Amino acid sequence: MPTYGMLLAFTVSLLRASTLSPAYSYQDSVSGASEATSQILLSICDDTGNTVPAPSKESMQLHIGGQLVEIREIRSMKDSPLFFSVLVDVSGSSKQFAEQQISAATKLFRELSIGDNRGYLILFRAEFATNDHFMSVAAVENALKQFPAQSRSGGTALYDALIHAATEQLTPAKVPRDSRRAIFVLSDAGDNSSNKSLDQTLKVLQREGIPVSFIGFSRSKGPEMPRQMRRELETLRAFNEGTGGWTAFLDEPGVGVEKRAASLTNGQYLILFKSPVLKPNKSYPLKIKSSAKHIYIMAPNEYVIP
Repeated sequence: MPTYGMLLAFTVSLLRASTLSPAYSYQDSVSGASEATSQILLSICDDTGNTVPAPSKESMQLHIGGQLVEIREIRSMKDSPLFFSVLVDVSGSSKQFAEQQISAATKLFRELSIGDNRGYLILFRAEFATNDHFMSVAAVENALKQFPAQSRSGGTALYDALIHAATEQLTPAKVPRDSRRAIFVLSDAGDNSSNKSLDQTLKVLQREGIPVSFIGFSRSKGPEMPRQMRRELETLRAFNEGTGGWTAFLDEPGVGVEKRAASLTNGQYLILFKSPVLKPNKSYPLKIKSSAKHIYIMAPNEYVIP
């Protein structure tokens, strides 16, 4: 497990004293699904981000690789447990927003950690660190307080941290299949230290079928925007479109982003469909639309045939 400096101390101390045990056995809990049935996790909300009743399968159309695919069931996941990873950027680029970020990350973990929901914490800069155990809200708050603004420096390995969350923490092999999953990242989306590229990371996330949502530092935009910030916004757009996630910013007015995040996870659905006849282990364009009015569908734009 990659560690460094204070992150190593964080990992060791939390591994000893501040973790939660899994509440579920890791097994496939979907019953009655035939081998020819596949599924996609997506989110559906109204124009304001609030949850909506499950649309009928007759009102939805799903295309994979240009083929119209038969939808067999649309299943609400609202009452299913949520397994999530919160990734917090503690690199030098986060220094200016450290206090706001720590507060938002703690509130987010608290909003998500209700009932049977369980979450992980990953801290990253030029490397990342995690203990790969479910965390309590108190433990997360304690860990984040160890990284005030003056302690933050170095590069950013966002992509490597995302791949670890997807393949080691939230992979379908390790969580009940009939559950909600999500990754939340508090970062500006810059990366200058990962071993993997953006495209490679997106392919992993699409194969694992996990939406990634970002809470950025600032929503400042405009023609005078620095080139680096424009690149970061393009990266955020790529993750939103590629995984079916969304982006908010610490300085956005209105309802706190933490409550919005929790609300949107309640709007997750499983679309069960007849597996298309396409070559396996390849990625194909995915398009889904609905004839129902005033709903917004957040779904990945690619699907990897198992």
